Amino acid sequence: VKNLVQGAAVDFDSALVYNFTAADDSELFNLLRGDAKTDTVLIQAPCYTRYAVPAKDRFCRVLDRDGVTEVWLPDVRFYYFEMKFDKMLLNGKPATDLMRGNNGVAIRNKLNDYFTPYFEKDKVRKKITRDEATKSLMFYFMPYGVKLKVYMDNEDWPLPTVVGINKDVDEAIREYVGAK
Repeated sequence: VKNLVQGAAVDFDSALVYNFTAADDSELFNLLRGDAKTDTVLIQAPCYTRYAVPAKDRFCRVLDRDGVTEVWLPDVRFYYFEMKFDKMLLNGKPATDLMRGNNGVAIRNKLNDYFTPYFEKDKVRKKITRDEATKSLMFYFMPYGVKLKVYMDNEDWPLPTVVGINKDVDEAIREYVGAK
């Protein structure tokens, strides 16, 4: 079970778009703005994040209660965040020269420090990761007729709908074709 859940880590490739102002962080704002006389700096950068259930955690357990297999897992954790600084745009212009300049390392560190807490609290990505971990357990247990309950962070986590596992394929096709 630990290997299944651990393999359900979710990586997100996305774009970070943020209007940065002096109120956010005046020191970083001045580094990003440079000589421009603007009140905001539009940051656009591809980024990569990873979330997973920490399956090596000692709080992972599997119980069989009254014919129902219960899997108890810790909550999803944020593991990694990386901005692609080589492709970052500031106010629509490449930031390559700024990032290669004297303040490049300081800017990278401050941007990482500024945006990491946002991704640590990202509820949408955490929900997607919970669903993926749950689906991996569903594919393992449910084809054998095992009734499954999943608990994450001591909360009963609802099983997502997976066609062919807990939803009939023909029914799903009828719903899809009928919806068009």
